[in-house]
Amino acid sequence: MRLGKRMCVRMWMCAGVAAVSMSAAARAQLVDPNDPAEEGGVLAPEPLVKPAEPEPAAEDPQTQAGRAIMRRASEAMRAAGGISYTAVSSAEGGLLENTNPFTRALVRGRRVPAGTRAGVWLIRATGSGSQGKNKEPREFDVSWKQRSVEWVDHEARKVHESNVTTRTGPAFQIGTGSKFDDMLQPVPLRDQLNAERFVIEGRETINGVECDVMLVEMAGNKKQRWAIGVSDSLPRRVDRLIESSILNGHMRLDLLDVAVFPIGSEPFSAEQLSVSVPEGYAEDRPPPPPVRPTPAARPANEGSVVKQPGTGDGMDPSEEAKIAAANAEAAVPPTPPAPVVEDAPMFEVTTIGGETISLESVRGKVLVIDFYGSWCVPAPAWHRELRRAAEEYGERGVVFLIAAVREKSDGAAAEYVREHEITLPAVARGDAVAQAFGAQVYPCTVVVDPAGRVVTRIQGARAGSSGEELRGAIGEGLGEVVEKE
Repeated sequence: MRLGKRMCVRMWMCAGVAAVSMSAAARAQLVDPNDPAEEGGVLAPEPLVKPAEPEPAAEDPQTQAGRAIMRRASEAMRAAGGISYTAVSSAEGGLLENTNPFTRALVRGRRVPAGTRAGVWLIRATGSGSQGKNKEPREFDVSWKQRSVEWVDHEARKVHESNVTTRTGPAFQIGTGSKFDDMLQPVPLRDQLNAERFVIEGRETINGVECDVMLVEMAGNKKQRWAIGVSDSLPRRVDRLIESSILNGHMRLDLLDVAVFPIGSEPFSAEQLSVSVPEGYAEDRPPPPPVRPTPAARPANEGSVVKQPGTGDGMDPSEEAKIAAANAEAAVPPTPPAPVVEDAPMFEVTTIGGETISLESVRGKVLVIDFYGSWCVPAPAWHRELRRAAEEYGERGVVFLIAAVREKSDGAAAEYVREHEITLPAVARGDAVAQAFGAQVYPCTVVVDPAGRVVTRIQGARAGSSGEELRGAIGEGLGEVVEKE
C-alpha cells in the first residue's frame, strides 16, 4: 500500500488524538484505504461511550427473607400502644458468666401520648437478679418515665429519681437489662433492619412459641441470633454473640408471656408504671420545677385599666390601687424554669499510653471525652475536629480524651490510633464509662465543666455540623472558671 504525503502528515498530526480516542484495533489499522474520510484527509475518531454503571449486587434470598421477617417485627412494635412481658437475661461463656446480669423481671409499658406511633415509652421493670451467674441476687424496681428514671435502692433504703442520663447503683444497673431498647426505639429494631446479612436457620419452638430463627450479621462484625414469633412477629429471644480469640459465648434475653396492646389503649395506669416506695424508705428526688404564675386578664385596650363589673369612673381609690397592682403583676413575664444540673459520673481509666485519668484528676478543668469505635465511620473526621479544638483550647487547660467502645480487642483501638495518627489520650476499653455517661449514638462527645457537671452531650457527633456546639460548650465550661476566679 502506497502512502501519500498528505496521508503521512495527517498520521503525524492525529497520532496523539488517536492514541486517546481510538480503540486498540483502530490504532493497529490507523489508515484504511477504503475509508471515505481518507479522501478528505480527516479520520473521524470513535465516539466516546461512558461505561455503564455496575448494578448493585442483589441480596441473596436468605437475606431478603430475613430482612422481611425483621421488617414485620418492627411494624408489629410500631403498631403497639402497650406491652407486657417477662424478661429473663443470662450469659454463657467464661468471663461473660461472671460479669453479665442474670435476671428475671416483669416488664410493663405504654406509649405517651397514647394514640401515637412515635410516643415515648413509659416502662417499669420489677424483679430480681445478680451481676454474674453465682452472685447473690438483688431485688430491683426501676421505672423509666418521660424525663426521669426512678428506682429502689434496698441497701440504702431509699428511692432515687434522676432527671439526667447518669444513674448509679447495682439495683439500677441490674434492672436495666430487662428494658429491651431495641424494640422501644422510635424505629423499632432499626439497627437490625440495616444488617448486612441474614442467615435463616429454620423454625424452632422458643418458650412455647413457634419462631423463625435467624443469624443477623451487622456492621462492625457484630452478630446476633433472633427468634421471632411466626404468628405475631414479636421477638421471643435474642442472643448477642461474642466471638474473639480470647472470649466466646453469648448474652441472652428471653421474652416470655409477651402481650401487646393496640395504639390508643392505656393498659397500665401511671401508678402501675411508677416504683412502689417501701415503708420506711427515704426518697431522693429532684426539686419540682417552679410553678409559673397564671397571668391576670389583659386589658381590652392598650393602656386601659381593668375595672370590676358595675364600677364607674368615680370608683373608690383603694379599688383603683388594687386594679393597678393586678395589672402590674400581669405584665411581669413568667419565671423561667431553673436549669437542670447534671453531675458527671465518677470514673477512672488508663490510656493506651499508661496514663491514669479520672474525674477527680481533671476537676478544676474542662473535660472533653469522646466515645467512639474503630468501626464507626464518622469517627476519623470527628477526631480531626477534636484535634483542632485541642490545639485551640489546649493552652487554656482543656483536657481531651477519647475512649473506644464495643471493640473486639484492645488491639483494635491501638491500631485505630496509629492508623489515624491520633495524638489525644486514648482508652482501649471505655464501655462502662460510656454507659455511665449515657452515650447512645456514636461518636458521642461529653463536655464536663470544672465543677464536674455535664455541660452538653453531643449524640452522633459529626465533623462540621457539631463543631459549633462543641466549641460553645467548651466556652461555657471555661466561663465557669472565670466565675470561680
